[in-house]
Amino acid sequence: MSELEQLTRTAYLSGVSPAKWRGLVNALIFRLNPKPSDDLVASTICDTTLTLLGSFHTDNTLKEYLRSAVADPSFPVHLWHLLPAFLRSVRSTNLHDASTMHMICRLILNLHYERRGPPLGSLIPFSELPSELLHTISDALYLLRLSYEFPASPFHSLTASASELLMLLLACVGDMSEVSAAQATMLLPVVHEVLQVVSLQDNVREALDSFLLSLSMLLGDGTKQAEEAEMFASFQLTPGKQESVGPNPSLDLLTGSLIMSRLVTNRATQSGSGCEPVAVANLVAWYRVSMQTLGVFYEHAILSALACLSQIRQEPTIVFVWRSFIIGRMPLLLRKFQERIAAEAGSEADLSDTTAMQTALAQVFSHRDLLDQCELNGRTSGLAGSDAMEEDTKGASFKTDLLTALISSGLLDHVSASELLPSLPHDSPTKLGLEAQEFGVEVDAFIESKLSLDTTVDETIALLDRAMTDYRNHATLAEVLYKRFTHTCGVADVECLGRLCKVLSEHDNALDVISLHAPLHSVIAHALACLEDYDLTTVGDPQTAVGHLGEVVLFLQSVLARYKISSSGFKIGDRVLRSDSLTSTSIVYLWDTLSEGDRATLDAWRKAIFDHSSEGIDDDILRSTKPRTLLRLSATLFSEAIAACIKQQIDVEAVKNGVSYYLGPLLNWTLVGVVQALLEEIERSSFQSPPHVGVLDTILMDKNCPSVVLRITRQQILRLYSDPKAQSQSPPLPNMHTLVSRVMKAIPPQSSAQSGAWTIQPRNMIRHALASANAGKVPVFDIERCLVILGVRTFFDHMWRELLAAASIGKMDICRRFATFVFSPTSGPTTESPNNVPPLLPIFLHAYVPHLLTSIDGQAPTEQSLSVQLLSAIVVSALTFAVNFERALLKPMEGIGSRDVKVHNLPCSAMARRLRLDLRKAKGHSALALFQKLSASSTFVSTFPTL
Repeated sequence: MSELEQLTRTAYLSGVSPAKWRGLVNALIFRLNPKPSDDLVASTICDTTLTLLGSFHTDNTLKEYLRSAVADPSFPVHLWHLLPAFLRSVRSTNLHDASTMHMICRLILNLHYERRGPPLGSLIPFSELPSELLHTISDALYLLRLSYEFPASPFHSLTASASELLMLLLACVGDMSEVSAAQATMLLPVVHEVLQVVSLQDNVREALDSFLLSLSMLLGDGTKQAEEAEMFASFQLTPGKQESVGPNPSLDLLTGSLIMSRLVTNRATQSGSGCEPVAVANLVAWYRVSMQTLGVFYEHAILSALACLSQIRQEPTIVFVWRSFIIGRMPLLLRKFQERIAAEAGSEADLSDTTAMQTALAQVFSHRDLLDQCELNGRTSGLAGSDAMEEDTKGASFKTDLLTALISSGLLDHVSASELLPSLPHDSPTKLGLEAQEFGVEVDAFIESKLSLDTTVDETIALLDRAMTDYRNHATLAEVLYKRFTHTCGVADVECLGRLCKVLSEHDNALDVISLHAPLHSVIAHALACLEDYDLTTVGDPQTAVGHLGEVVLFLQSVLARYKISSSGFKIGDRVLRSDSLTSTSIVYLWDTLSEGDRATLDAWRKAIFDHSSEGIDDDILRSTKPRTLLRLSATLFSEAIAACIKQQIDVEAVKNGVSYYLGPLLNWTLVGVVQALLEEIERSSFQSPPHVGVLDTILMDKNCPSVVLRITRQQILRLYSDPKAQSQSPPLPNMHTLVSRVMKAIPPQSSAQSGAWTIQPRNMIRHALASANAGKVPVFDIERCLVILGVRTFFDHMWRELLAAASIGKMDICRRFATFVFSPTSGPTTESPNNVPPLLPIFLHAYVPHLLTSIDGQAPTEQSLSVQLLSAIVVSALTFAVNFERALLKPMEGIGSRDVKVHNLPCSAMARRLRLDLRKAKGHSALALFQKLSASSTFVSTFPTL
């Protein structure tokens, strides 16, 4: 340790002030012989102080040491000494506290701005060589990339500070003719890597793009071609190894995690795990394309699901869903997958052979860190309804649960499982199973008995709470609930159906379990059919019947909102049921736009509810009004009543009396549209309509207001009451803080949306997905959100640019697999695309590729080569996966011939044939090159041999 370093450490630990410390340093330098150079003194001081900051985070005294050292013109420390020392500390393991890094980065920026000069001469000395400047920029790029790995904090913004510093350094770049090609070549992939960072500020991205162009120009064509040749060597396509289609252990986990994520995230749609034929077809297509042994495929399937679970942080409800999928649903899907593969193998297959699964689990259990994280997440899974549930799950080992589930599904025998986990109990019945044994019945019969009308709602919910604690119950529970729901809808037993809907509306976990194991879209369709077909004119007690139907309406509204189901068409056989009337209940109709029947209905209900002389709601008006009609007209009824009150045509008491009717079980199922309409009117009038505010407050603060109403209108309520106009009202809005607190407390917070302007969110999501895949993490990608914001054509433009940028730095296989996932089928041939996502692959091949090839023709030769290479890999991989998915659906879809199966609204063979014909007719070098690559691809030719 040098004397200067020791002096600085001692001064700090002794509490010496910055001014006195500088005096001591000057005295020491004067006394030293020989006298050290200014650069050595500055470097030692900066390194020592930053090392101390590594142990004493965000210490203001050390910060003042640095600030005063740079600010004192007589002291030999300059900003160009502090900056590289800081970046070196970031590179090392010494300084990795986000708050401390932000503090020093901000200090450097403030000291620079105080001088009111350009960065060259302040942050960078005039004598700095270009090669040294590029090294500093490389360190700054590392700091920026590192800043995105820290969680966001309200107390500092390291990302903003690092971006600002990088911008100043890039402004110092001038003539780079003296920079060696080797250094530029090494820096090029670093810049590419940072350009993949999520939410990179636009000005920073533009500056980096310009810097990247300068580096490319510096390298020249010869060096660039040599670099590309070396880069492509690792994934060059050859006749025997086409487009990397085949086993690749690390990237097969990428494919698997994307598939598993889709099955869970889209569980409420036809592309989720609840739709068994589609879920199994996804697994079969992945297996066929990956060309793995069965044991390796099982290993990758389980590891992919575990990777998805391990990455979830502080979201207990999602953790519960994933654990329920992995333990309760995935083994059953893998069993169905194995049966499909065995059926194809014929008599040679042995379904009792568990060697493949045992081999797979031996490899899975070697990933201890992954299993430990899954175990930890499992202890924080959100189970609704009981505080004691967490204690019930703590003792259960994740390995034990998984092995037991695989044994139950027939994929593993107990002897093999015991070799993997000697402590595995031989027979461990579930708590629900023990309860059923006490009554002498099977578990399914026991659950069925708890759903009968003889059992109270609280008892049924308590049963569901107990069932949630053991994931082995979930499959049986979902089957019983699904069968009972569809049966009661079929026989129009609205009393039993309404009660079941009430229970499911209050138990989110049970609904999630159903969505994982059964087709939730079928549940919605049956409920819609019952709602549409039920005839109130034949009912003896219409008031009770309407109350039960109201529970069905609230259930449907809750499901559509909770799972963000935008599709409005649901099928039962050939019959199509529409949900539009449930999602457009806030419309206030003008009198002239209503039909004669609607006018008569509106008059009758106005007199029954808002007229003092009325005797209330009689049975005749209930029998004559369809529930859908009342649901559609309730917002208009309230609007007219409030307008009449403002004009003093009716008094306030009449309005309050009418509101009280709607807060009872007879009509509270119509309140979602009423509340939404009131919120819209209050916002439109800028809070200048006290009657609307009063009615809204009365509804939302009443204890009888259904929780579904708060769930669906939550975002509108918070947006309205957080408006500055609401905060500044005099007198204050009634119960404003109480209401907001109730909404926040009663409804779990939703996941935050992507940051940044909404128009750039799709681009950021694509970059984030590719960056996550490159970092070995599970990508999260919402295709529907991208399409809603951009539209198909613009989405393709964004995706192609990002894929091309990633492919240019050697990430071709990641790009291929990601694009294959985006273009993969999302539903079966007899269903519509879930959530209105159009079939993307035929649109891409037949509408987008021709324009893309024309664009590629205008590129430089080396760029054309990369673009065609990437496009060929995507086309072959996407079509190969799609045709295997299509074939996997042939057997489950009975009565559908092979020529009729169209998972993309167009058979895959027809898409491939049309593409080849289009390429033959097209003019241009890129179309010819793509045609030749497809013709030379053994995968493409063997998949479509008749072309």
